[in-house]
Amino acid sequence: DDLARPFIGHVALKCADLPAMKRFYGQALGFHLSAEGADYAIFSQSDDHPQIILTTGGTPDPFEPSQSKWANDPVRAYPVFLSMMTPDVQAVSEHLAEHNVRILRGIVSHDDWGGTDMHITDPDGNPIQIVHYH
Repeated sequence: DDLARPFIGHVALKCADLPAMKRFYGQALGFHLSAEGADYAIFSQSDDHPQIILTTGGTPDPFEPSQSKWANDPVRAYPVFLSMMTPDVQAVSEHLAEHNVRILRGIVSHDDWGGTDMHITDPDGNPIQIVHYH
């Protein structure tokens, strides 16, 4: 409620393959398609923000994790990732497997920060964390 502080309104992703990205965010992640045109699609999980806006003009992720100082950790190697919360990581994992989603790292429990997560990528290679906080 503090208008002096910004909040996330949306995340915009330039896509190499807009149709594949629309299927991923709509079918695999279950987002609601709010609006679309020939070169964009707007997805949300409710009528509130934040939204994910997909537009044309991107390229598949050129980042190569093996070139990072964290080459042995496919999650920490990426400089940025989206984080999505769920009450049931196992159910999400099974759902994503049905949609042939690329998994960077399967389910891991983290006692040090009190969560269980897994990491995937969208069709363009953008990393996404699926997390449940205990």
